[in-house]
Amino acid sequence: MGDAEEARASKDVWLRSISVRLPDNYLAALDLLVERGLFRDRSEAIRRALKDLLRSVKASLS
Repeated sequence: MGDAEEARASKDVWLRSISVRLPDNYLAALDLLVERGLFRDRSEAIRRALKDLLRSVKASLS
């Protein structure tokens, strides 16, 4: 499923808010990705990173 399809499919999903502590350099890198237009906001960038991590871990466990 592509990103656009996934975005449409996830419209019915309730998103929960959590607190995360990050080092300053991680936050600066996130902000740079957002400023350059790669992601709409920090949350989108973090969701993508977590999604990629979970896929990678799942694949390595299979």
